[in-house]
Amino acid sequence: MTDLFQPADEFIIEDLDTLKVIADPLRIDIMETVGQQARPAKDIAAELGREPSKLYYHINLLEKHQLIRVVETRIVSGIIEKWYRVAAKSIRVAPHLLTPGEENDEGIEMFLSGIFDRTKSDLRHSLLSGVAKLEGEKEKRPLFVHLRPRLTAAQYQELKDKLEEILKTLGEKEDETTSDDKQIYGLTLALYPSLGPEENQE
Repeated sequence: MTDLFQPADEFIIEDLDTLKVIADPLRIDIMETVGQQARPAKDIAAELGREPSKLYYHINLLEKHQLIRVVETRIVSGIIEKWYRVAAKSIRVAPHLLTPGEENDEGIEMFLSGIFDRTKSDLRHSLLSGVAKLEGEKEKRPLFVHLRPRLTAAQYQELKDKLEEILKTLGEKEDETTSDDKQIYGLTLALYPSLGPEENQE
């Protein structure tokens, strides 16, 4: 049954409660763990270096908000074991939750924190563990870029299209690769119209 279920292409978050659920870095880790294949809670816990009992609350919350699904149940030593799989290949936040306004300020803050706090934490742990290094082997060096280029609307759209094509190709390569000799890499990308340094003061 686990092989029969295929995640949807996209899941759209329409409410603040679901956005709060996915803003937690641990829950994002859980979803990534069941992104490529279905797994029971004990396997998810082993992958993340956690005790299964510490994950049940988070797994149940993800299931409640339909971010992951139970795709199979098995009886193991007389106990029902649920196998989970991510509900969709990608997640998008509905625009109305990110539209500026007093009611949506919390949604914008959670959305940004969920992305960048997790990136900061992941990069920090990667550097401290030696998985990523600022010096030494090229294959372990991170790439840091922060730019404010001045572009025309057409140039901006062209750059955006190229980046989206790269990301699409990256996803296809990951699906095609069957080798176990693979390294996980972190990638965070934000391309947006900016006020610039002078006006972007809070």
